[in-house]
Amino acid sequence: MVCHCLLKGFNLAVFREMTLASREMPLKHLKCHLLKDIEYGAEDLTILGNGLAFISTGLKYPGMPSFSDDPGKIYMLDLLDPNPKPTAVELQIKGQLDLNSFNPHGISVYTDDADSSIYLFVVNHPHHGSQVEIFQFVEENTLLHLKTISHPLLHSVNDIVAVGVESFYATNDHSFPNDVLHTLTILLGVPWCTVVYYSPEEVRVAANELCCIHNITYSMSYWYISVFMK
Repeated sequence: MVCHCLLKGFNLAVFREMTLASREMPLKHLKCHLLKDIEYGAEDLTILGNGLAFISTGLKYPGMPSFSDDPGKIYMLDLLDPNPKPTAVELQIKGQLDLNSFNPHGISVYTDDADSSIYLFVVNHPHHGSQVEIFQFVEENTLLHLKTISHPLLHSVNDIVAVGVESFYATNDHSFPNDVLHTLTILLGVPWCTVVYYSPEEVRVAANELCCIHNITYSMSYWYISVFMK
């Protein structure tokens, strides 16, 4: 028990240093302001071509501090709003999704060229599990839950990039579900993280032997997928 606690404490210190969480930032006179209601764990955002941004909030992650007991939420923000202090709007979620255990992480948006339908892909960690939720943005301020995707290869998903109506690439940032083993892989720098491609027809490891991978995105031309490591 003592060894486990020491490892977790050392792991948190290493993680803070890796992410530059304790660095001091010089003050600049930027036109910034705090967006209310999304202070607790605003994790990721994805932006449509018309300036609408989706934001995932309220992430609760094992080993990391949590500042709210409320379930996670998805907000929308109009980046082209002329108001100097725009307001983020909470999206209402409809469908067969347990909102009490909703714990959103990485997100990605996909627009279907066939009918301009907008789909939001959300990494979800209910009860510290790992799955992907697919929503359709059906009307103003509303998401319709369409499908939950789980698979043994999607065992510790961090971020996601959608490339089709039901297909995506996702990053696994853990090698093991066990906290002690995961801590050891970080401390030793073991490159056992993976990128997984998922579609209804095929699920496969697209890249492996990676270390501490997190964010994933695609180029503006959609020709390349980029993965970010810490």
